[in-house]
Amino acid sequence: PLSITLKGITNDGVDPSIDTWRTVTLPMLKKLLGEEANFELKVLSRGAPPGGHLGLSTYALSKQSTVAPTYL
Repeated sequence: PLSITLKGITNDGVDPSIDTWRTVTLPMLKKLLGEEANFELKVLSRGAPPGGHLGLSTYALSKQSTVAPTYL
């Protein structure tokens, strides 16, 4: 499985927030990779400018061997 830990800003007015990733991007990836794709995104703490060093999130993806063709 793939596991990533991200540190930094989770919310600001310039970039997509971690909530956008959770509610928009991950469901789109699940549709692309198939229902068996198992994504997990946890926001452990939030960080905002200036600094943002307190934000911490983890992302995990179970093993995926193929990507199904997708027509947008």
